[in-house]
Amino acid sequence: YNIFQDVMKKTNMLLVFIVGLIILIQPVNGGKKITIYDVLSVKRVSKPKISPDNSRVIFNVTEVDTGKNKYFTHIWMVSAEGGEVIKFTNGEKGEFNAEWSPDGKKISFLADRDGKKQLWVIRVDGGEATKLVDLKDGVPNYTWSPDWKRFAYTKKDERPDKKKREAKRKKKDDAIIVDEKPKMRTHIW
Repeated sequence: YNIFQDVMKKTNMLLVFIVGLIILIQPVNGGKKITIYDVLSVKRVSKPKISPDNSRVIFNVTEVDTGKNKYFTHIWMVSAEGGEVIKFTNGEKGEFNAEWSPDGKKISFLADRDGKKQLWVIRVDGGEATKLVDLKDGVPNYTWSPDWKRFAYTKKDERPDKKKREAKRKKKDDAIIVDEKPKMRTHIW
């Protein structure tokens, strides 16, 4: 099973879908041609989470900054009844994977505010976020215990050939064979 082929197949299917969608939309769009900038300007909403008291919803909004050639994700909040949508976070590099505390008074999220993704917590009524941990390699993903007293995160093992790859990179001889299976494992901590 070659994961690279699977990824390429899914990417090609997505491209065919997008091109087909653009072709279908063109006549409806009043004759204006859709450009890549039109496609990039569409904001993506993901990972909605309802507060424990069912009164509010937090979610991620991802958008492209074409000037910086980067995607940025921030956390937004809205009343479950509808109304004004509030941009809850606005860090320079973005925030994502928000979770409600059991009492609904705090929100945790991942953010890279000083070189590595770390776990942060902020009060729902405002204020500054507090970094909960400062792990050497950052926090790639996390989940809370139901009482919010502990959290688990995943971490990949260091590559066994890391020193060899760094030496090759310094010599500018850093080609990587994609068909090789990496000898790494991910652990839950």
